[in-house]
Amino acid sequence: MRIRQSVAATHPGRRREVNEDRVLRLPRERVFAVADGMGGAGVGDVAASLATDAIKDGLERLGEVLQGVEEDHSAEARVALTDVLTTIFSDANGRVRDEALRAGRSQMGSALVMLTFARNFAYIAHVGHSRAYLYRGGRLTRLTEDHSVAELRYRRGRMTREEYEESPDRHVLYQTLGSGADVDVDVAEVRLLDGDVLLLCSDGLTRVLGDEKLQDAVVADKLPRTLRNLVGAANEAGGPDNVSAVVLSVEVDAGEDASVEELSTGLGDSHLFRDLNGPERLMIAPYLEELSVKKGEVLLADGAFADRAFIVLDGQLSWTRGQRVLATFGHGEAAGVLHLAREIQHQGELTATKDTRLVVLNRVRFQELLRQKPDIGARVAIALLDDVGLRMRDMADRLQAIERVARGE
Repeated sequence: MRIRQSVAATHPGRRREVNEDRVLRLPRERVFAVADGMGGAGVGDVAASLATDAIKDGLERLGEVLQGVEEDHSAEARVALTDVLTTIFSDANGRVRDEALRAGRSQMGSALVMLTFARNFAYIAHVGHSRAYLYRGGRLTRLTEDHSVAELRYRRGRMTREEYEESPDRHVLYQTLGSGADVDVDVAEVRLLDGDVLLLCSDGLTRVLGDEKLQDAVVADKLPRTLRNLVGAANEAGGPDNVSAVVLSVEVDAGEDASVEELSTGLGDSHLFRDLNGPERLMIAPYLEELSVKKGEVLLADGAFADRAFIVLDGQLSWTRGQRVLATFGHGEAAGVLHLAREIQHQGELTATKDTRLVVLNRVRFQELLRQKPDIGARVAIALLDDVGLRMRDMADRLQAIERVARGE
């Protein structure tokens, strides 16, 4: 993967005299960021600068772990990358918090969105309401969720979409850098295709331009024009806040034909991940490993100790014991969900009955997901219990059928 072009701009807006945003564009290191400071002149700008300084100070360690992902795209290596990104954000949070305490400015804070790359994947980390988008095939897809009170309530089903659109709490954040002792950093993984365009921006852009207008402003092969379109449109809409954006396009080697929509949709079709929205599925992607197997390949042998679940994206798996087929698993279905609770000795064989593409979640990564993203992990765990319940009911029905046959009914 290569960065074809990158551009960045920041503007104070029409109604602000001081620009509290900061942009970071480091194409050589393949690191980009937008920080949106809060608190007013001499406060928000300082917070945003502290946030981007923390990124620059973490570049050496980040480069080491990115190299590790380049060499080994395992879930272990990718989760290690999320840990380093989280550490950088935690450092930024501490710097802003300490400066706020020193200066006696309780309103000091900053939102931050950061982008980096390994192999043909983008990794986006963020806290607050600065956003990341992917533009592909004329369509703009939002990759992050705002850490606002309204978005949290909407995500938890406590607010309708209409109520969310009208809520003043859309701009009330429950976490920013500097607002507390710790921050819960969202890290998403996105597979890239040739010609993809990525956009990072502050809320000075998104609060006055909806996603449809953002999409209309993008000219994939003319990024400087795209940047002028975005900043100009925000100011034409009143420019009530500072406006900052980073726009970049990528070149990806031929043969990489999977997409963010494909993985997100595939996981959404799975019972385990159906309750997660698009950005949340991208957040669990680093915990998963993709696997392609040929027809007839055995994934689990009889008596093998198993510690992972297999989610079918396409193809089919069959669980057999002797000549008896106990279960089959097709698109969206998961085999071995009990293995996520405890490593157990597998009974029977799990075999691909067609050429099959899977994602694999092992027990260690599942436990890390529960610790690091408890809200998402809890919903996956509830779905897992529901899946186990469905399979137990199915087995009970089969046993009853066998008993009826045995009684000659």
